[in-house]
Amino acid sequence: MDFDYYTSVLYKQFCETRGYEYDLKSVIKGEIDLAIYDEFVSWIENSLVDEYADYLNKLKYHNMSQAIEVNKGKYDTITGTIPMPTVSPFNYTLGKPYSKLNLTDGIVFVGLDNQLLLPGRIFVTHNPYDNSILKWPKIQKRKEHDISIGFYGLTTDANYQFRKEQVRTLLRYLNDCQVDFDTDKDKYFISINSRNKLLKHN
Repeated sequence: MDFDYYTSVLYKQFCETRGYEYDLKSVIKGEIDLAIYDEFVSWIENSLVDEYADYLNKLKYHNMSQAIEVNKGKYDTITGTIPMPTVSPFNYTLGKPYSKLNLTDGIVFVGLDNQLLLPGRIFVTHNPYDNSILKWPKIQKRKEHDISIGFYGLTTDANYQFRKEQVRTLLRYLNDCQVDFDTDKDKYFISINSRNKLLKHN
């Protein structure tokens, strides 16, 4: 596996999960310890992404045929389980054109090939790579779209407490959202869903 922008971002998330120091210079130079590299590949291959997608389906808060997945790529997309359009700078890993979600005062625009599209759907993401997710409560407050934000992993992960703190931080800025937290042995699944449009399954 060659490291590009997407896999470097995933590798950083892997290091946070394992409690390893993330050294961007080592990534760029290709000097990652072979044992850690093998562990990284195994982490990707044994991702809980499909289980999370099943969990989301079982919650049935939204009709996912009306959803757009945001900021994911080949190895952590849920579109293999729940077919939906994607908006992501990592779309190149899925054979799709570059696109990006832009927010201005909670108004959503999707930039696609030098065009701005005005979507009217539910926005879905999970295990966000950075704190840009903290802007999503503004989407929910405008009540023009619904949002679904998820977190999953192992309770033994080094960033488990950090993930829970991310959830608590989000909830301080969200109104009228349903929060679900479930565990299965050492696995955990958290899902936050707004209820503006209540686009339920039929």
